[in-house]
Amino acid sequence: MKNLILSSELVDLGHKAVVLVVGSDEAMIASLRSILGNYGVRELIIAIDEFEALDKLESITPDLIFLDVSFASMNWLEFCTNLCKGNSATSYIPVIAITDMDMDDERVKMLKINVSGVIAKPIREEDLIDCVDLYVQKSYLIRRLENNEEPTDLDLQIARNLQYTILPDEDLLNACKENYNVEVHHIYQASQALGGDYWTVRQLPDGKLMVCVADFAGHGVSVAIDTFRLHNYLKEFVDYSSSPACILENMNDNFYRILPTGQYLTCFLGIIDTAHNSIIYSGAAVPPALLIGGGSISELDCSGTPLGA
Repeated sequence: MKNLILSSELVDLGHKAVVLVVGSDEAMIASLRSILGNYGVRELIIAIDEFEALDKLESITPDLIFLDVSFASMNWLEFCTNLCKGNSATSYIPVIAITDMDMDDERVKMLKINVSGVIAKPIREEDLIDCVDLYVQKSYLIRRLENNEEPTDLDLQIARNLQYTILPDEDLLNACKENYNVEVHHIYQASQALGGDYWTVRQLPDGKLMVCVADFAGHGVSVAIDTFRLHNYLKEFVDYSSSPACILENMNDNFYRILPTGQYLTCFLGIIDTAHNSIIYSGAAVPPALLIGGGSISELDCSGTPLGA
């Protein structure tokens, strides 16, 4: 993850944060106390199980929740479902799962109840601080959107930060060249200060490379948040052994649940197989992709319906 470009006001958001930790793992709690205490969060609240956490949420509204999903007494799926079904004050709170479990199947379950991210045990200080910086900003923005508040200059700066952190950096593009012999060049320029445009590339096993280009309808802070949701989905929850068509189908199911009425995205998702010199792809209401080779240019049909509509 790229480092955030933080002004003093953005740093203060993290230092003003109220963080709820749900779990009984003493080593995890001690690590969180140490790291977050040194970072300077305003308040760290501990709940040993889901029942105590839900009780505390009756009287507090944390900016971020860290959830231990490995201890037997915690039904984290039920807790997260209750959180999402709760009042508007709790439904937007980012939830970060902390686990030492094999998460292949669990991440699919987490996606359905909109868990924001995953941190592996043992906890790395850098990962934890990145989560606080990023998700506290996201929490702040979503709270203001829920209240229909007019975006401020600070809101715009936070949203730009979010978009900046999720775009591929030069290290990733250099790795694509070194590991796959694929050169990736790009131009990214939103027509508005904040837009719904997004693109990424992901290295996959067996000489395969995923490329995704998407565009959420509209512009502004709320749409910038949607690009972050998509980035998190592609990073944490996609089974890339599935076909691109299946991936877009699952993406549609997910974003239909979380996008406001009238909102949608268009998308191209392709998987390049460098071992067989081929590409498989699926498109959802985007202009044709261009395949250039052998002295000719072919248009790849990317028609279809938008996702999440």
